[in-house]
Amino acid sequence: MKKFFLSFVVFFYYLSLYSQNQGFIHRNENYLIDGENKYVELNGVNLGGWLMWEGWIWGGGFNRQNKITKKLETFYGKEKINEFRKDVYKNFIQKADIKVISEMGFSSVRVPFNHILFENEENPLKYKEEGFAVIDSLLSWCETFGVYAILDFHGTPGGQNGFFISDYDDVKLWKSESNKKRTISLWYEIAKRYSNRSIIGGYDLINEPGFVKSKQLIDLYKSIIDTIRSVDKNHLIILEGKNLATSFKGFNCVLDSNQIFSFHFYPWGKPKLLKISQLKKLQKFSNKLEVPLWCGEWGEDKIKKLKENRTLLHDKKIYFCGSSFWTWKKVITNKKRLALNEVLPGKEWLRLIESTKTSKKKKNEVHSEKALKDFLNAIKLENCKQSEELKSILHPKTFIF
Repeated sequence: MKKFFLSFVVFFYYLSLYSQNQGFIHRNENYLIDGENKYVELNGVNLGGWLMWEGWIWGGGFNRQNKITKKLETFYGKEKINEFRKDVYKNFIQKADIKVISEMGFSSVRVPFNHILFENEENPLKYKEEGFAVIDSLLSWCETFGVYAILDFHGTPGGQNGFFISDYDDVKLWKSESNKKRTISLWYEIAKRYSNRSIIGGYDLINEPGFVKSKQLIDLYKSIIDTIRSVDKNHLIILEGKNLATSFKGFNCVLDSNQIFSFHFYPWGKPKLLKISQLKKLQKFSNKLEVPLWCGEWGEDKIKKLKENRTLLHDKKIYFCGSSFWTWKKVITNKKRLALNEVLPGKEWLRLIESTKTSKKKKNEVHSEKALKDFLNAIKLENCKQSEELKSILHPKTFIF
């Protein structure tokens, strides 16, 4: 009887593991399949400005995170800005955000993160539990509301391109074996920790790689994939093209059996016919390798153009496995480009973030702590102003598979 009972327990233990692993999104030729073998599309929004700071999202210029941080430290000191950073992580995205995203019908959130969420420059390869705790909370909210989380490595050590969006340093990722090692190692830690969390829709390995040789990018991708697969056989791998996620030149085969490719779509100034030609070229690449293509970022345009771009991205004649709008919330810095959720931080904060455009501090320049408090309060969803016009354009229920 005891042997029967033990066999019974072991059977259901392995059955539970099997059921759990069946919950992961995976590739099936040109499509994505969920844990119940149903077609799924990753239609959602980016959580830009939260775990990867960009000046313009906060109301300043095209400024990178380390420059913003250093300038703020000249006014408030390191200890105060370290506290501010933690409060941004706590306030910018909360359970209420994921609830509303789910209620809007979105199936996913793309989560751009900077490596410094998990490690300090002074102590590379020594990981901060507080960074993982932020992701842990997000994943629990996503599980509650049925929204997949796509983890996007947005700012690698050194920076993967020479633009503010990568929070680059003097020694770029591609020129430093040490920075490559740190990138690979962090993915190992993430994969090891979350290998059984099926609410993670995929690992987006490197955001917008720069203008590098195909071999450089592919070699690094292979190293990251091998490392991830040593501890995580479950999750979908997402590979972005080079030249800021616009070109797949050099990709002649799949690098993993459970992977997709991702492109970003910001066709500013292009006429409709050129946009269609660009998307058809991408579809041809997808069909050739029998690998789904996902649009990891699109948006940031006038309303008329957003309508047109959204229609093109979800035209079933040019099939992609979903898209992720950039971005969920922001301060409006260009009145011609609406915010889905507009952050309204007040004049004191706007003066402060404007001052971070330059590394120089003006003589006798000071800023009150009220500016920080105003921003931390303004970024909560309850205090943002949602655009009904933009919301109606993005409504996912009109383009579900």
